[in-house]
Amino acid sequence: MKHVRVIWREPVNHILEKCINQSHVNPNVVEAFYEHGHMPHNPAFKCCIKCVTIELDILNPITGEVNAQKWSDTFDYLDLELAQQCIDQEEPDLCEKVFKMVDCVHDHVGKKFPPE
Repeated sequence: MKHVRVIWREPVNHILEKCINQSHVNPNVVEAFYEHGHMPHNPAFKCCIKCVTIELDILNPITGEVNAQKWSDTFDYLDLELAQQCIDQEEPDLCEKVFKMVDCVHDHVGKKFPPE
């Protein structure tokens, strides 16, 4: 699964530093996700993910709507069906919403690829 997370990092590399700074997340927390798949229930980490989805035009910060097609087009190993399934989160807090979305995708994709 680590190889999938490495691939997932490519589309966000150019904005990750901005989102880390904006959310005030410890960069080690972000690295722990890409290295080990650790998804902590850390408010700053959740808001970093929100920032990434906004910067990639996946999440509309005003309406809270998620573009499932754009999300699946941006990240390998994420097909449209799974994206649509995982965006179905009844959550008004956008940081929490995108955290749940990414956690959902990570869980489903992780079942296809055993841990290293």
